[in-house]
Amino acid sequence: MKRTLNLLKTTALAFVIAGSAFAQEARDYKWRADVNNHGWKVGTPNAAAGSMESGRAMRLAPSKWVTLNINRVAQIDNLDQGEALGKNRADFFAMVWVDGQVYKSKNYSKDEGNPNWTLKVPVSADTSNIRIKLMDDDGGLEERDDHVDINPAGGAKDLILTYNASTGQITGDATGSAGSWITSQGGGDDDRGSISFSIK
Repeated sequence: MKRTLNLLKTTALAFVIAGSAFAQEARDYKWRADVNNHGWKVGTPNAAAGSMESGRAMRLAPSKWVTLNINRVAQIDNLDQGEALGKNRADFFAMVWVDGQVYKSKNYSKDEGNPNWTLKVPVSADTSNIRIKLMDDDGGLEERDDHVDINPAGGAKDLILTYNASTGQITGDATGSAGSWITSQGGGDDDRGSISFSIK
């Protein structure tokens, strides 16, 4: 019983530490091209938004890889309704954290479709903590981008997942198995969208 409680405390602490990075916006990072993933950028926190967790993940010696493919995105609510210049079209991009290191996809400028964003990330353990955040880029004239709700629960917009490479199980805000397609859509907040992805 004591061992179980200690494990639960350790798991909870890990998510609290990682959460400091998850709350940040794209502008809080300096981005550079990721040599392992065409079209993706890897982020380093700005000095004012420093995160020990992001830096730690970059220094780990990788022995394994996790591959995330985001196959489809779509808006449910009109994300750009009433936007200036009459564009009225979503410009999706994804921010993905794997064990604390953040990555950013290129933009996909359709209200729905198949961006086929594939991210292959080095990891050092069988179990990886993954967070997927979907955004709508509103460009330089807007103060902030739209945070798309892809979590079916109210009060949360992103998907927080755990992937166990040994068992192939994906648990958390969405569940499935390695290589299978998982679809999730926002259910309780504004700016709702949907996403389909696989992890292996």
